[in-house]
Amino acid sequence: MYVVNTGSNNVSVIDAELNQVVATIGVHGKPYFIEVSPDGKRGYVANSASANVSVIDLENRALLGNVRVGASPGLAKISPDG
Repeated sequence: MYVVNTGSNNVSVIDAELNQVVATIGVHGKPYFIEVSPDGKRGYVANSASANVSVIDLENRALLGNVRVGASPGLAKISPDG
C-alpha cells in the first residue's frame, strides 16, 4: 500500500500484512495523489504545491525524477495501455 503524506513531502510504503511502514520515499511540493502503473513498477505522485509529478521506482523505492506540469496538479491517471 502507498500513502502520500502531504505535510511530510513523502510517500509511505506500508506492508499490509505487518501493518507497518517499511519504506519512505521523499518527493517534492505537497504530494496529493499517487497513481500506480498497471505493472506495479512505477508510481506517479501529483505534487500540489510544486507544479510537478514525481516519478517513483516502486521496486527499488526510489525517486526517479520530476515532470513539470501545470500549477497545482491534483490527480494523476494512467491510461489503460500504460
